Amino acid sequence: MGSARGIGVLELVAVMAIAALTTSMLVVGLNRLAMAVRLESERSSVLSLFTEARRRSYRLGHTVSVRRTGNNGLEASDGGKVVARRLLSPGFSIAAWPRRAQIHFYQSGLADNATITVRAPSGHQARVVVNQRAMLR
Repeated sequence: MGSARGIGVLELVAVMAIAALTTSMLVVGLNRLAMAVRLESERSSVLSLFTEARRRSYRLGHTVSVRRTGNNGLEASDGGKVVARRLLSPGFSIAAWPRRAQIHFYQSGLADNATITVRAPSGHQARVVVNQRAMLR
């Protein structure tokens, strides 16, 4: 008996199945990565607002407050005047906020302790922490 030439149908089907499985795993992985990047971007947006409030309190020598506006917004105010706003992207929300209505950054360089949680549409979460020394992480 002679040797078979080329690829049989069974081998071709097996190769196609492996390629389809590998591709689907790659797509799922890329979707997770994209959501993680978007969540970190939203977290960075919240951090930037707090950083701006902290800098303003140092520079002007008085208290700057940050409050939650709705489910997905934040605003910093200086003596009742809004000086900065951040609105999270559609689908993202602020899932946890301290019991008090506002987080204060004081001219002394101190701040209220607070932990804020940002939630992605996928349910994944990221935290922003403000400690008493106005350190942000």
